[in-house]
Amino acid sequence: MAEVFVREFRTADRAAVRRICFETGSMGDPIAWQYADEASFADMLSAYYTDAEPEGAWVAELDGKVVGYMLSCLDSRKAWKPSEIALRHALTRQLWVRPGTASFYWRGALDMGVDFLRGSRRPNFDEQRYPSHTHNNLTPEGRGQGIAKEFFYRVFDRAKLAGSPGLHGGIWSENKAMLKFAMNLGYRPEGKPHPAPGLRYPDGHRVSVQLMLRDLDDWEPGAWRSWTSAYRA
Repeated sequence: MAEVFVREFRTADRAAVRRICFETGSMGDPIAWQYADEASFADMLSAYYTDAEPEGAWVAELDGKVVGYMLSCLDSRKAWKPSEIALRHALTRQLWVRPGTASFYWRGALDMGVDFLRGSRRPNFDEQRYPSHTHNNLTPEGRGQGIAKEFFYRVFDRAKLAGSPGLHGGIWSENKAMLKFAMNLGYRPEGKPHPAPGLRYPDGHRVSVQLMLRDLDDWEPGAWRSWTSAYRA
């Protein structure tokens, strides 16, 4: 039986990364039911990493097929803002009136207005202390083999060696399995979950995101390579 393995990202992997990004965009499931435009969705969530910081990207491969990816950014202040990418696509490609995306944009605008009035926003954190972040996904074929752990270990190595003191990230608050996984990796929740404009669960209620922080003070680059195969468990 073939085993999934991790390797460095290549330019030729870009299309596969974008496809997986779209097909796993809703807690590991397809996002198309609430946002149907793959080009803009993939641009928002993957283009910066594949195009501007590809040295911080890896893919998982099975039988010659990419079945997952890990993308990372050392300094989030340099990353392209997804909201600006979304606005560009909305205006230049008229996504705000197209079937399959219009409801997301109008719903998102309403959500932002409501959140502003309620004072609902992401908790503040020290971005100098936690400047780095990741974005990753695996298809069903790539799951359950410990690849996600290896992805994060590689990012922790890269960030620590580059002098980054920590990472931040966001997890859908109802994704209990991912929250537990992140805490097992050393992340800790910061503040209360905050609402994400436009996004919904299949039952219609709003998506909220839990901010997570990970200090790298205790991380020893490369140490995980000497551990037993249990890191893949």
